[in-house]
Amino acid sequence: MQKIKKIQHAFFTLFSTIAIAGNISCTQQIFSIKEISLPQWPPEDSSELPKAEAWNITVTTADGSEDYKISAEKKTITLEVNSSAPVSVTARPITSGFQFFEPAGMIFPFENEFSWEGGFSADCLKKFYLSSTLNNSKNAVENYASRFNWQKFSQTIKEKSENSAVFYNPWLLDQQNILLSIENGNFSATKLSVKKICSFNATELFAEFPQNKILSDYVPQNFSEKNKTFILSKQKINKFLFYENSKIITVEAESNSSFSLAINSLPI
Repeated sequence: MQKIKKIQHAFFTLFSTIAIAGNISCTQQIFSIKEISLPQWPPEDSSELPKAEAWNITVTTADGSEDYKISAEKKTITLEVNSSAPVSVTARPITSGFQFFEPAGMIFPFENEFSWEGGFSADCLKKFYLSSTLNNSKNAVENYASRFNWQKFSQTIKEKSENSAVFYNPWLLDQQNILLSIENGNFSATKLSVKKICSFNATELFAEFPQNKILSDYVPQNFSEKNKTFILSKQKINKFLFYENSKIITVEAESNSSFSLAINSLPI
C-alpha cells in the first residue's frame, strides 16, 4: 500500500469506466444523521431466525474502528462522524449470545439506511481503512478512499442481488482479491461476479440433522424466493447455523463438489 499517493489518478480513471465518481469535499466537516433506523429483525416478520438480543454497531474511518453495543429494543441510532471521507457503518445482530449472521451496512454519506446487501460493501471499506492506514498517512488514505466510487460499488452489488438469475450472495466473493485490487488501483466490476458456485438442497445436504432449522449466515438467503436451495462457493468456507440444537456447521465445498462437515458446539 505504499504506492497510494502515486496511483490515485490511475485508480480513479480505472474505476470511472463503471461510473464517474462523485466529488467529496476534502475540507474537514461533520456529517450528522439522526434517527437512522436499524434493520428489521427478524426480517419479513419471520420467526425462523433466533431472537436478536442486541446489535453490534461498528463505525470505521481512517482513524480506526469503534464498536457500540445497542439493545435490540432500540429501533434507531444517531450517527455523527467527523470525516471528509466515506464512512463504513455495519450493524451485526447478536443472537443467542454470539455473532453468526453477516452484518447489514451502509457507506456514509452515499447511503443513509442499512441494507443486508450493503453489509459487504461497508465491510470492504472497513477492511480497506484498517489495512491501508498501517503504512500510509491518514490524509493519503482518506484522499484515496474519497476517489474510489464506493457508491457505485455498493449499487452494483444491490443490482446483482435484484437481477441475478440465481441467488446472489456477495459474501461468496473473493474479498481479499477485491481489496488488493482496490489498493493496487486495478479494480474492475468483474470482481463482483460470484464464480465457482453450486446449488444444493439443504434437506439433502444436512439429512443427518433433520430436526434442525438450517440457516445461512447471509440473512437474505434464508428468505429467497428465487432459489430454495443454498448457494455455496467452492472457493470459500460456507457457514450454516443449526438453530434448534445451537450448533454451527461449517461446510467446505471441495473442487469435486464433495463436502466436509465440522460440527462445533457453541458455548451458550
